[in-house]
Parts: sequence; structure tokens; C-alpha cells
Amino acid sequence: LWFGWYGFNCGSTLQFNGSLAAKAAVTTTLSPALSALTAIILSKCTYGHFELGLVLNSALGGLVGITAGCTVVEDWAALIIGIVSCFVYYGGTLLMVVIKVDDPVEAISVHGFCGLWGLLAVGIFATPENIAAAYSGRECDGWETGLQFASQLTGALTIIAWVTLTTVPVLLLLKISSLLRVPPHFEEIGLDHSEHGGQMAFIANEFVRPMDPSKPTIHTHAENDVEAADTGAKSTGYSPEVSGKYSKDNDAPPAEAPSDGKDSETTDVNLNDDSKSNEKDTHVVTGA
Repeated sequence: LWFGWYGFNCGSTLQFNGSLAAKAAVTTTLSPALSALTAIILSKCTYGHFELGLVLNSALGGLVGITAGCTVVEDWAALIIGIVSCFVYYGGTLLMVVIKVDDPVEAISVHGFCGLWGLLAVGIFATPENIAAAYSGRECDGWETGLQFASQLTGALTIIAWVTLTTVPVLLLLKISSLLRVPPHFEEIGLDHSEHGGQMAFIANEFVRPMDPSKPTIHTHAENDVEAADTGAKSTGYSPEVSGKYSKDNDAPPAEAPSDGKDSETTDVNLNDDSKSNEKDTHVVTGA
């Protein structure tokens, strides 16, 4: 993707006389590079280790953030745009979790929020000289007044309004028709498997550590969906066996709680009896 960005940022100049396309190439390099570097530091400070997904998506955010102004901002401004893009992307991912928007590939944060930041960044960093060079001598105030920023903000709000008015009715129609979402068990096993017949790109619960000791985690050996009799928790047969595996930040098994008459326990529940002959065997782990 980064390499491809040179194609449309430099190629969008519709000329390859060296100066304009070269400037686009330089700013298109600096912004994602600083965004990725910022993400490396941010992930280490936040998670205690280097998070590859955060770094890669931050690089994409830097590419998105510089696209609008790649030919009209100075090189130093591209560095700032890239740094801010990292935080815009990271903040967007946290916001999506808070408002419970399902965005597994974080496209809204990368393309939506960083794209909005890139539009506004033109009004902050674009210089009149660069605008004149990029747009055939057109005179604009650039960053010298607030007019360019107001123009960029108006354009951003117009795009948001257009997308909202054209998209929401379609989504509502799909929701009414029960076509907006796939069934819950398809969401759990992943559309790579259920819709395309391939292996899952992301395997849920490959490493499991219960976040809430009061809520049980189900380890299933069944190949089909199973309903745990005493918890009502739904599981799928496509998650791998995870007994003895723990998340990266919890390499050792959790310590046993002191005995107080309510010790955590592991029980094997065989649902494959006479009353439930069509059920599969399940392994239920309760407590911490």
C-alpha cells in the first residue's frame, strides 16, 4: 500500500516533470514514516511491547493524512502531519470500542478520521507558494489566514453530509430486511470461513485469559455450535483447543485463589447423555 501511494499521490499531478511529483513523493515518505515511528514509541509505552498492528495501521494513517496536502505543504509539515495521524488513528480506534462500532480492520480510524485530519491539515500547513505551484498559479491565502482552513472544513462537512444522506437509507433498508448482519455464530467463526470457505484470517480466543473471574470461559471440542447448559454462553467448534495457553501479557497460569469455600474449579460436563443425545461434549472452565 505504501508503495502504491506513490502511484496516485505522485501520479495525480498528471505530469512527471520532476519537481511537483518529487515533492509529492518526499512528503508521502515522511508522513507515514513518522507516523509509524510514533506508533512504535506509543505501543511500547502503552502495551509494554511493540504492537505490529498499531504500527502498520499508523503508517497507513500517515499516508491517508498526507494525501490531501502532499504537494502544498512543506517537508517539515509532513512530519507533523504524520505524528498527529498516529494519535488520530489510535484515538479513533478507542472511540469505536467505546461506542461499540464493529470495525475489525479499523478502516474508520485509518481512512475516516485520518482522512478528515488530512483535509484540515491543508488549511493549517499549506503555503500560498506551494498552492500556486501545484494548481497552475492559483492564488490562495494558504495558512496565512483562516480562509483556507474554513474552505477545508466546509469541504469535509459536505463530504460527511453527502455520505450520510446516501448511506443511511441503504443501511436502514438492509437492517429492516435482516440483511445488514450475518448470524451471530458466523460473526464468531469469521466470514473467511462461513462465506468464503477458507481458513480464518483472525482466530478468536486463540489465547484465552478470562477478564472477569465471575464469567466462565468455554473451551469446546465440538465441531458444531454448542449451547452450554448452565451458562447459556454460546461457543463455536472452530476455535482451537486453548487449555494451557495464555495471552502474551499473562504467560504464567493465574495463581490459585485462597481457599474460602468458593474456590475456582474446572469441571468436565458431558452433555452427551440420554436427555441431550444430539449435544456435543464441552469443557467448561469456571472462575479465575
